[in-house]
Amino acid sequence: MTSSSEIHVQEVLNNLSNTIKRDAEIVDGSSFTAAIAQQDATELPTSLAADLPVTLPADLSTALAAELPTSLPVAIATSIPSQEQHQIGQEQLERIAQQHQQEQAQLQAQAAQAQAEQDAHVQAQVQAVQAQVQAHVQAQAAQAAQAAQEQVQPLQEALVEDNHVIHVALDTNNSSTLATVPITSVASAVPPPAKPAPGSEEWHRIRRDNHKEVERRRRENINHGINDLAAVIPNSDKNKGQILRQAVQYIQTIQEAQVKMLEEAQNVEAVKFEREQALVAKNLAQAELQNLIAQHAELKRNYDALRKEFDDAEEARKKQRPADEE
Repeated sequence: MTSSSEIHVQEVLNNLSNTIKRDAEIVDGSSFTAAIAQQDATELPTSLAADLPVTLPADLSTALAAELPTSLPVAIATSIPSQEQHQIGQEQLERIAQQHQQEQAQLQAQAAQAQAEQDAHVQAQVQAVQAQVQAHVQAQAAQAAQAAQEQVQPLQEALVEDNHVIHVALDTNNSSTLATVPITSVASAVPPPAKPAPGSEEWHRIRRDNHKEVERRRRENINHGINDLAAVIPNSDKNKGQILRQAVQYIQTIQEAQVKMLEEAQNVEAVKFEREQALVAKNLAQAELQNLIAQHAELKRNYDALRKEFDDAEEARKKQRPADEE
């Protein structure tokens, strides 16, 4: 039959064993080192022996001193590798996350550079289109000026010819008397008669003849221009007014066709520009997608490797814990 002191000692040992198991489980999340655990384990029997309310027998003291130095350090030491593995896993995850952030920053920088190059390309194309439009407008203005000059030049030539005819007629009238008189000598030459007086019958006759000549030349120029227009435009009418009217309509049709052609050319350039932009955006999106797929595959491999290491460590820790408890 056991005494009350032995029963009390047995209860103390049971409480001590439960405390050791609980401390071993708490150590998994703490940052104790193996040296501190070893020191606490070696000092614990002495402190416990001093705190006991009763005096232990010699055999119980020996058993307690033999049990504590072996059980507590082992429990503490087994939890340290798991904590270190967990910390290593956390560091690897942080390193992978930092690498992913750096790659994201590089992608953003590349996207910004591509956007700047695309903007420069767009600006160059816009400037080229503006230069083409300006050159086309200048060419049309030059053609219009040349056409106006060609229209004015026959009138100027007609006026010059009319003035020449007038002067020739006047000179002929003045020298007609000299042509009928024989020239005997230089000294007997008769000076030319004066010009007819304004308002006289001869003056009116010369003026009418000049006007008739001018009108004849003007009509010849007009008829020549109308005939040229009739040869150019699709016309079967011989009426001059109808020819001119159809020529105006034909010129207006040509001008409208030129405007439409210019608009269509601009639309084609705009469509080409939009297509090039779409191709550039598609290429950038495909490159970014391929990069993201590669990053995802690499992160998945790293995650699987870390997960396997963590599972292996967890399984090893679970297998080691029952052995330590036994």
